[in-house]
Amino acid sequence: TVGTDHGEESATIKGTVNIKDLNSETDVAFKGFTVESNEERSAVDINGLEDYEGSVSVANNVIDGEGSANGVGVNTAGSVDVEGNMIQNVKNGVHLRPVATDVEVEDNSIEGAEDSTPNNQWVEGAAIKVVDQSEGVNVQADDFTGNTFRNNDLAFWLEAVDDGSDVKKTEPGSEFVSTLLGNNDFGKAVTVRDDQTEETGGSEHLAAVFTDIQDAVDMADEGSRVNVRDGEYVSTDLGEPAVLVDKKVSLVGSNQPTISYEPVEISGEPAVKVTADGASVDGFDIDRIGQSRSSDTKDHITQGIRVSGSDVVIRDNDVDGSSLSGLASKGIMVLDDESDDTSGEDVSSVTVANNEVSGFYVGLSATNGYGGSLSDVNFSYNTVEDNRGHGANVATKGSDYEDHSPEVVVEENTFSDNNGKTLRVYGANEDAGLEAADASEVDFNQNSVPQGSVLENNGAGTLNAEQNYFGSASGPSDGQIQGDVDYRPWRMNPIDEEGFDEVITFDDADSLSAFS
Repeated sequence: TVGTDHGEESATIKGTVNIKDLNSETDVAFKGFTVESNEERSAVDINGLEDYEGSVSVANNVIDGEGSANGVGVNTAGSVDVEGNMIQNVKNGVHLRPVATDVEVEDNSIEGAEDSTPNNQWVEGAAIKVVDQSEGVNVQADDFTGNTFRNNDLAFWLEAVDDGSDVKKTEPGSEFVSTLLGNNDFGKAVTVRDDQTEETGGSEHLAAVFTDIQDAVDMADEGSRVNVRDGEYVSTDLGEPAVLVDKKVSLVGSNQPTISYEPVEISGEPAVKVTADGASVDGFDIDRIGQSRSSDTKDHITQGIRVSGSDVVIRDNDVDGSSLSGLASKGIMVLDDESDDTSGEDVSSVTVANNEVSGFYVGLSATNGYGGSLSDVNFSYNTVEDNRGHGANVATKGSDYEDHSPEVVVEENTFSDNNGKTLRVYGANEDAGLEAADASEVDFNQNSVPQGSVLENNGAGTLNAEQNYFGSASGPSDGQIQGDVDYRPWRMNPIDEEGFDEVITFDDADSLSAFS
C-alpha cells in the first residue's frame, strides 16, 4: 500500500493500521500516509508473523498517537524498515517486541513520547522502546541511525523480559550506548554507567538514554556514574529540587550542560540537592531562577547547590543566582539538613572546589541549622564574585543548635565585587541561650580579598586569617578587620599573580619576612 511521497498532501487514516497474517514471503510497503490513532495500541501495528520471511517497510508517514497510542509497533520476524517517519504525541515512538530480530529504524523524527499512565510498572514514554528476549540482546546499536529525538520523556529504553512479566536491567556491552549516541541526534541525553562492576568493565549497565537527569539518578545503582550531555535541563516543579542526588552516584556534565530551576512560586528548594554520602556533582552550569523568601531562616533559605551528605565533592560548576530575587539565597551551602522534624545530620568531609559562584546573597555558606555537626568542610580554588551580599559565611543558627561549631577551611579562593563582607563568622541568637560559632574552628588562608572588603568574626574564639592578600601590599585597610581575627602575616602580592614569590608582611615596619 503506497500513498503520496512524504511532504505532499497525503490521505489520512483515522484509527489503527494492522499489518499481519501475511504469506511467508510477501513484501509490504506502507508509505506516505497520515495516521491518527488514539487507541491504546500501536497506530501502525506489525504483528503476529513469527515465521515471516518477507520484508515490511513503513516509511515517510506522519503518525500521531494523540497521546495514547504507540507510533509503530513491531512484533514480527522478517525484515522491517521504519524510515523517514514523523512520529508524534505517542506513548512510545517505535516499540519493538521480542519476535522482532531484523529491524532498521532510520531517519525518523520522534517527538512528544509521554507516559500518561500514573504509577505504571512498565517504562513508557520512550522515543524507542525495545523489549528483548531473556536469552540475549537481539538488537544492535547500529540498527538505529539518523533519528532525531525531541521532547520525549525517555529517548531510548531496552528491557529484558523474564517469563513475560519481570523487567530486568540489561547489559548490552560497553559500546552499545556510545554508538547509539553517536548515530542519532538526541538533543539532550543522560546515560548511566556502572564504574564499579567488574563484569561490565565499567560499561553503561542501563541500555537507556534519558532526557531527564532525575529519571537517570532514580534508575541508577549505588556507585554509578550519571553522564549528562550538553543541553539545558529545566525544572519548574514546586516543592522539590531540579535534581535530588539521594544515592551514592557521580553526576558528571559533558561540555557544561545547564541545570535550570525556576519554580512556579516562591520556594526554598535548591536547584541541586545532595543528601547522599559519597556523591559528587561535577561540570555543570547551575541556574537558580525565581524568588527566594525574604527572611533568612533555616526553612526559607534557597540555594544553587545544597549539600547535607558526607564525603561529597562539588567541583567545576558555574552556579548563578543573578535572576533570583530575595535575600535568603546561598550559592553553595553545606548544611546539617534535617533527618526528621527535630534533629540534624552530622556532615563531614565535604569538598567544594574550582566552582564559580555569583548572583546570590551569599556565595559560599557552611551552617549548622538543625543541631547536627559540620566537620572537615573545605572551600578551595573557587571564584566568588558579584554576589548581592557576602562572599562567604560560617554560622550556627537554629533553636536546636547544641554547641557543634562548624569546622571549615576556606583557602585559595578569589573573592571580588561582592556587595557585603568577604567573610562572616557569626553565631545564633544569644538571647535564646544559644552558643556562638567558635571561630577557632575556621581557617581562612591564602585567599584573594578585595581592598576594603571586611573579614568579620562575631563568633567566639580567634579567626585564623593568615596569609591572605587584601588588595594591597600594605595589608588590610582601616575597618577591614572586625572582631578577633589573626590576619598577620598577610601576602604582599595577588595570589593569582603568575610567578609571585610568597612575600608576607606584618604591620610592623621591621617585621618583614619572606619564605618559599
